[in-house]
Amino acid sequence: MNLKEKQTRYSLTSGNMYMGIENIEINRETNIKNDLGLNSFDLAQLVCNVEDEFDVEIPDSEMKNIKTVGDVVDYLEKASRLRES
Repeated sequence: MNLKEKQTRYSLTSGNMYMGIENIEINRETNIKNDLGLNSFDLAQLVCNVEDEFDVEIPDSEMKNIKTVGDVVDYLEKASRLRES
């Protein structure tokens, strides 16, 4: 697990505790809605937490493509590469 994945796992775990979800193993394949049981409001809140944690903005057009924790990690890596270039 690379640093970005660890950070995302931490952020999602922190968000889960905040939203009352505990004791769920989170990995790249974890489906945010199905496995974590989040509704659209919860997902929006989780995205806000990730945006704050990693100082990125995830536009609505990208948010609808985020289904798994791996999708979040991939987006953060892409955003990080764009910032560096």
